[in-house]
Amino acid sequence: MEEISLQQNNEKFQVSVNETESSVDFTINNNDQIASALQCEIDRTKNILIAQILRTEQDFRRQGMAKQLFIEAIKFAETHELQFVTDYGISIEVEKLIQSLEKEGFTFTKNENAQQRDTSLGTRVVAPDGSPVYILNKKL
Repeated sequence: MEEISLQQNNEKFQVSVNETESSVDFTINNNDQIASALQCEIDRTKNILIAQILRTEQDFRRQGMAKQLFIEAIKFAETHELQFVTDYGISIEVEKLIQSLEKEGFTFTKNENAQQRDTSLGTRVVAPDGSPVYILNKKL
């Protein structure tokens, strides 16, 4: 497990990176509690890192943690020569996070078939063909 320190709003957080053969988890802990976590799947046949599950506890939202976890996942993908992509279904919040990353110079391609749908998990942006909703092109 690798740990990365980051400074956010005068607070210091540790990003823990736990890699297995087929997955990598990025977490930010506050004391003994997980504040935010991003679970990714590694698909070595397609050379992609798929951001699958993002969770930030209520008390830690709107502090930039989720964005930082995405940035760390993007760095991981680049280091391991993987293409960073989102899952085939993402929340509206993740779509807003992607748009925020685009304002910082990251460029993504959105799946032209992706549509908003009401699901059992709430309103989501879903690619009906099972391909990623967003693919990272590069950081400008």
